[in-house]
Amino acid sequence: MSLRSMMLFEKEKKFYDLLAENPHSNLAKRIPTNSQAHGSLMREIILEYFNPLLRVWSEHSEKTHFVWIQQLLSALERLEELGYTHGDLKTDNVGIDRHHNLRLFDFGSVIHCQEAGFREQVMEDYFKLTTCIHFLASGIDPFANVRSYAEVKQITNDLKRGEGVVHSSASMFEEIIQAGWTGQTASDFSQLRQSIASEIGSSDWNQEDVGPEVDTAPYDVSTLEKQLSWLDKQEYCAAWEEMGYEVPHENWG
Repeated sequence: MSLRSMMLFEKEKKFYDLLAENPHSNLAKRIPTNSQAHGSLMREIILEYFNPLLRVWSEHSEKTHFVWIQQLLSALERLEELGYTHGDLKTDNVGIDRHHNLRLFDFGSVIHCQEAGFREQVMEDYFKLTTCIHFLASGIDPFANVRSYAEVKQITNDLKRGEGVVHSSASMFEEIIQAGWTGQTASDFSQLRQSIASEIGSSDWNQEDVGPEVDTAPYDVSTLEKQLSWLDKQEYCAAWEEMGYEVPHENWG
């Protein structure tokens, strides 16, 4: 694991602590742990199991797909309220829980509104969000079959130039999708969620197809049968310093 990956991991752990104080039904939660057997420092991020969106999309109705679109926007709206944008928005970071509700996860790339590059990242997240909306509505990801960075760049440029084709199943959201792809975004995710609700014509979506919130019992990490020393920061940094590398200790926070 690279130093950058470890720093993102630490950042994600802290963000899950923030979410524990500001929970939202469509944001993944870190499962409480009984870490006495392993000391007070918990080095794992353990989440409940989610079905990958790509695997289960076809098993659900159009109505549920539309609910998922609004749940994704609701999750992003909460991040916005906390002063953050996701930073790595894609269908791979969206799961479906046991109550068939959408959950957004993977917060290692979140950016706070006071950090440099925040506004630019919000614009990129809008672009990626509308790509997710297109998939949720149609089951089609414009980037699904790419095999190289050059292909990703070409498709991205085509979409940004307004040359992207919105599938008929997502035609209800075509104006919103094209706006996101071409950089003509809403002022915030809250406004975009209201626009989507208006398109769908449902003001009480949050009461439909939404399962109850479930309290998750503390999880005993000893059942993982893992060696928890794999992410010992001090040992890891010392090893890199011994090899002559400069380690940015201040970024561990």
